Amino acid sequence: MVNQKKSGIIKNMQSKILKFLIFTLLSSCSHLSRNQTKVGELHLNGGRYKNQKWEEKLKFKRATWFLEVSAVFDGLFYKVDKNSPYYSWFDQIEKEKINSCGSFVVALFYNLDSAHISRGQFKDQMAKNGFDEFLVMNFEDYIKNHHDINIYRLGLYHLSGFCHPLDKKELVIDFPSYDEVKIEL
Repeated sequence: MVNQKKSGIIKNMQSKILKFLIFTLLSSCSHLSRNQTKVGELHLNGGRYKNQKWEEKLKFKRATWFLEVSAVFDGLFYKVDKNSPYYSWFDQIEKEKINSCGSFVVALFYNLDSAHISRGQFKDQMAKNGFDEFLVMNFEDYIKNHHDINIYRLGLYHLSGFCHPLDKKELVIDFPSYDEVKIEL
């Protein structure tokens, strides 16, 4: 009789624990059904140009837009520093363009599905911030061959440069149905 009582109590506790876990799981999943954004940084470690090699990190600001648990758009932003060794990755024409700008930002960006957030929508957002697109093919070649690209799985990302006539300190990106994202440059 005592064993049957203990067995009943254990089953009752297991039932309550199971109900609690199911409730917790369902409530956490309902939170994931919303559009979310996350802002952070990503660093590429070291670089080289011809016979020069350096350990300085190439620091990108990062913003990612999620639909439920899937990243639908990811953007990496580097405000070009003319005193950085990475400046040597630009060819002469690219450097002339950069020197004519108040701010020059290199953006690596990836979209999972154009039905949610497209490259065109991203470029429109950059234009709303006052930036004009300029391709930086030489710099892109160095980025695509950097030893950290495969670690971060950036091989499918697109790369463009963006010129602003003023020294821009912030980007504001406002995709439909997402919170506005401010990125300090």
